Amino acid sequence: MRSIISKRDRAFVLFWIFLCLGCGNLPEIVVLHDPLTAEEHNNLGVSYEARGEYSLAEREYKEALKIRKDLFCAQFNIGNLYLKMGREGEAEDAYKKAITLDPAQPDVYNNLACFYLQSGRNLGEAQKMAEKAVSLSGPQSYRYLDTLGMAYLGQGEVDKALRCLEEALDIAPDEDKVFLAEVYRHLAEAHRIKEDGGGPMLRY
Repeated sequence: MRSIISKRDRAFVLFWIFLCLGCGNLPEIVVLHDPLTAEEHNNLGVSYEARGEYSLAEREYKEALKIRKDLFCAQFNIGNLYLKMGREGEAEDAYKKAITLDPAQPDVYNNLACFYLQSGRNLGEAQKMAEKAVSLSGPQSYRYLDTLGMAYLGQGEVDKALRCLEEALDIAPDEDKVFLAEVYRHLAEAHRIKEDGGGPMLRY
């Protein structure tokens, strides 16, 4: 009985059998590795955020945290970003995670206090966070004193608020005009509440 496979087909099959036996292994899958470090992803996120490209900034911060879960600056930055994007619950969670990563950083306590003050809730917690920021602060303490002053004001402790705000003005650098204008506004608000014998505080 004649074979239905031609000589040419047999030669082709034998060639592939020989080739597979010679190779021994299947073709290797090539995996490309991310050339950027966690810090570089974070820096790229900061650049995107500065340009208002928030979705790209979020992606880069997440990439940074995927590489290094303990990278405080990326965790802190994504909290700030979520706050800008109006994703308040995620911002709060991100700040709390940042605190667990580095409990000695005053900025994250200050920003969490500001978040509570802006939302008008957890004012007692805002005071605790602001007090912690001041206790950890160095040369930048005037910024945290402003936050603490407004936290006291939110709790109805007007005299404590006035002391903090006045101290913030005393030690703030003259060239920080934007900050000084903000503290003067807060101080005027504190004096108004004191003269009125109480009353609602304007939103921080």
